[in-house]
Amino acid sequence: MSEKLQLSINAVIEKRERLITEWFSEEFGNNSYKYLNNKIKKG
Repeated sequence: MSEKLQLSINAVIEKRERLITEWFSEEFGNNSYKYLNNKIKKG
């Protein structure tokens, strides 16, 4: 995979995560997304 493609993919993922974080913050308050994200990472 080219470095340029990898950077593009990373940028898309970051943008999506930021949008999800903002949505969660509005819907459920600031800490809920962090909590959920930690649960997902730990499995």
